[in-house]
Amino acid sequence: MATSSLSRMASDYGNLRELPIGLSALLVIASLFTFGGISALEFVWFGYSLTAEHAVWIGVAGYGVAFMSSQTKQFERYELPEKALILAGPASMLGWQYVPAVSDTATSMLGDPVAQQVMFVVSLVSWAVTLR
Repeated sequence: MATSSLSRMASDYGNLRELPIGLSALLVIASLFTFGGISALEFVWFGYSLTAEHAVWIGVAGYGVAFMSSQTKQFERYELPEKALILAGPASMLGWQYVPAVSDTATSMLGDPVAQQVMFVVSLVSWAVTLR
């Protein structure tokens, strides 16, 4: 009985570690939508159109799941640059959506499409570091 419980727990943990791979596509779509890479995403079967707010929270949730399932899981074990990159992804998405100064400053410094492209790349790099 205890052996089957341990096997099931180990299997569940293994599945949790594979989950971010499946979430990668979802994060890319959420980031593209958040930063203006795609303008509309409609799920016709469900009668639902993705909103900017939902895209941000899908992305932030994806980062959380990826971090929880990473091999390290302990923020203290990351180097300072890695910590900064891990935080930069969700922070860029949340800042872009909820803090107008973030998008305004980035756009004024880099220009209209370039600022969004840079933020998108930041979110992808952050995702890669988080999955390590």
